[in-house]
Amino acid sequence: NTASAASDGWFRGIVEEVFQGDYSKGSVARLDLHLLRTEENVQISGTVRVDLHPACARCIEGFDRHQEVELQVNMAPEKEIHIEGDDEVVLNTEDLNFSFYKGDEIDLAVILRELLALEIPIRYVCDETCKGLCPRCGQNQNVTVCVCTPIKGDSRFAVLKQLKKK
Repeated sequence: NTASAASDGWFRGIVEEVFQGDYSKGSVARLDLHLLRTEENVQISGTVRVDLHPACARCIEGFDRHQEVELQVNMAPEKEIHIEGDDEVVLNTEDLNFSFYKGDEIDLAVILRELLALEIPIRYVCDETCKGLCPRCGQNQNVTVCVCTPIKGDSRFAVLKQLKKK
């Protein structure tokens, strides 16, 4: 089965919840899903495409970012598993793409929330060469070169530099 959730409200709600202010309601949010059932197992694959408008962590200017996330999850009915002793369990890549479902339904919202949340970077940067804001005057150094003298460092850490020299 193939499904597309380009305009479905439940999917847009998930995108708004996960990306919060970085996603505008009128922006692109598209989900293309492929479901393959083999007896009790279900393979879910697809692509999430979202257009975001985050603020750069360096210069605080908003910029457009197209986020594309691949979805690949294999699911099986939940069964009780008993692990004997204190044996360490090592997970591989296949284990991370494997999950279980209970009953007759699979909650795609839970899967999508987790998948999208894992794709949020620690910080958004408009460009790797972004110079950011001047720490003295606050001007965007990508637009205007300010005449402020650079800050040499925090004098509270000067003692640590002396330790390194010894």
